[in-house]
Amino acid sequence: MLQRIHCLLLIFALTSLFGCSTASPQATERSVTLAPIPSSTLLPSRSPQMTLTASATIFPIESPTLLPTLEPVDAEKAIQELLQQDLQCRLPCFWGIIPGQTSLEETQRIYNRLNMTFELTYQDGDLQYYEARRGFDSVLGIGVMHKVEDGIVQSITVGMSNSKRETSSDEWFAYSPQNLMRIYGMPSEVEFNVDYPHEPGFPPGTAWYTMAMYFEEKNLIVYYQDALTKSGDLVKVCPTTDGFSGVGIWLGKNPHNPPLRLVPLEEATTLTKTQFYDLLTQGESNPCFDLISQAFSRSP
Repeated sequence: MLQRIHCLLLIFALTSLFGCSTASPQATERSVTLAPIPSSTLLPSRSPQMTLTASATIFPIESPTLLPTLEPVDAEKAIQELLQQDLQCRLPCFWGIIPGQTSLEETQRIYNRLNMTFELTYQDGDLQYYEARRGFDSVLGIGVMHKVEDGIVQSITVGMSNSKRETSSDEWFAYSPQNLMRIYGMPSEVEFNVDYPHEPGFPPGTAWYTMAMYFEEKNLIVYYQDALTKSGDLVKVCPTTDGFSGVGIWLGKNPHNPPLRLVPLEEATTLTKTQFYDLLTQGESNPCFDLISQAFSRSP
């Protein structure tokens, strides 16, 4: 079960972004082996002073006119902007694609504009699964799977990973816990999992934690996977600044292969959902709290 949980970022067929290690029996308990994605460009790191071109003209999907594909450098800036800044395209809209509304042709134009590959991955009866992908060498890799029926995108699953092992929320601030709650309010559910690495190189007292947030009314699930922290009877976590190895996002009704449920917030911590929400949105700049080790099936 733990392997299934930790491999959730595999389940939407983004095998070039994520993979389960099979090097040893211990390694199979850890899930994500992040591999670099070939690319001729690098995604520049974000700084508070960085300014990017406004995104309103990136994907004017109301027009059937085909816009020219952005050059690699411009495409990087556009994608970086989409990951970092609040846009008028509110969830469950993703980069101008709205589950249940946007056609396959409109979706193709959006990814063509962003210089991303977009191709049919497999078909299951009337359902087709199209994948868009973009990698930036050893930095951030992005894959997006679209479930399509009758020419309309029905749901979207997004995977982001970093082959350097950890991703800063600065790289994907638009989907960070604090930003999503600032815009959409308190999540309907928050869940956690804790695991303990067995691979060589990890000192005793090391733990990984994963956090999932559900926004039921928005048809949104966000899964922040495997941030490294210290373990003990209590596991200290700081979700707004901890580096996660990957981020998964599910949008739309009946999304493709949603994640398995984890341990609810009220069992994993001493916090209520209201306290959790207030802490991450109204408290300190680096809010932290403790997870209770005994709430999880495995121990150090």
